[in-house]
Amino acid sequence: MGVREKLAFTLFLIVGAVALPWQASAGLVVATLAGRSLVAGLRPITPSRFWRAFLVLSLLVAVMTSLNGILIRLGSPIAEFGPLTLYSGGVEFGLVTGFRLLLIATSFLVLFGSTKIAQLADILNTMGLPTPVTTTMLLAVHFLDHLPERIRQIFIAQESRGAPVRGHFLSRVRSFLLLLKPLVLSSMVESVERGTALELRGFHSGVALRSAGGASRRLSVLTLVFLALTLLAALYPVIAWLRILP
Repeated sequence: MGVREKLAFTLFLIVGAVALPWQASAGLVVATLAGRSLVAGLRPITPSRFWRAFLVLSLLVAVMTSLNGILIRLGSPIAEFGPLTLYSGGVEFGLVTGFRLLLIATSFLVLFGSTKIAQLADILNTMGLPTPVTTTMLLAVHFLDHLPERIRQIFIAQESRGAPVRGHFLSRVRSFLLLLKPLVLSSMVESVERGTALELRGFHSGVALRSAGGASRRLSVLTLVFLALTLLAALYPVIAWLRILP
């Protein structure tokens, strides 16, 4: 699966997460994970980071669903944990919101985790997106992708200097500033360096960041299939609304 097909697939998942029922979103999450294992083009470059991020997102969905089930007292009680009671209406609301967010996040994890930045920039430029917009967006993605590793390095450096970065909760809160200051300063320095490098490469003159071979503008059959599925998913709320009319 090429980059263009993955972009169409990601668009379908995002529209499906917004327009389709939460049961369909849950099914699409499972189908995406299965496709990631079966389709070579969807396999992440670093599988361990993909699964860590997915497990964290799944845990957040579970926590959010549980909190909604406790705080939103709608429907009948379905479980009791001491003084806390889960209600069916709150759990359903949490599942709707949680699986939509999980599907959107999974689609971006698959897209950016299995696609090199140079390939994505080439396709976006070929599709007509302005070079400054493409480069700025991809630099932001690159920064966010390397943010956990940079935080880990700063954490180790501060710990080696004897800073109290471990301990009880209050100690960790106080040490947050010790991590935040070098993180912000190093990000500013890297931004200036990357801006200078872009100027030297003619960024402000509108030179497109394309590969030597370029990319075809022709849409493949698979891309058209995903675009058709995106249109059907977008029309689903209208179709469901028409069904309730007399």
